[in-house]
Amino acid sequence: MKTIYILSYDNNIHNSKYFSELEKAKEGLKNIKKDRKIKPGVYVVTDSELVFSFTLGWQETQVTYSIKEFKLD
Repeated sequence: MKTIYILSYDNNIHNSKYFSELEKAKEGLKNIKKDRKIKPGVYVVTDSELVFSFTLGWQETQVTYSIKEFKLD
């Protein structure tokens, strides 16, 4: 059985990146965090190894990036 890790934005498959290793997916999420945290108008809601969520702008639009594990048969 093979496992892939999906880094998705608001669980949208069209905005997802796929990784063969969990550590690479975590590195991808870490890069997103680094970029988003320094932007003006960003308020971090959740910051963990597998989930990064923040609100953006005066309308406080919430955005969530998360890593999901998917097993292939």
